[in-house]
Amino acid sequence: MAEHFHFENERKQIDAFLAEGLKINTIIDHLNGSDISFSNDQKHEMLTIGNANARKYASTLFFHQQKGDDS
Repeated sequence: MAEHFHFENERKQIDAFLAEGLKINTIIDHLNGSDISFSNDQKHEMLTIGNANARKYASTLFFHQQKGDDS
């Protein structure tokens, strides 16, 4: 159950950055999790997440964001 709460917390952090109008620029995976870079014209933020489901969630959002930018 603690893993689910950890996922929910990290998902909310990701969603909060996206709600501010930031987009995911890069995701860099490492042994401690993933570093996600968010930015727009005025702001740049970094977030480190460790939960596997939150990492999948961020990757899926990034994929769909990139696919939407290409069309």
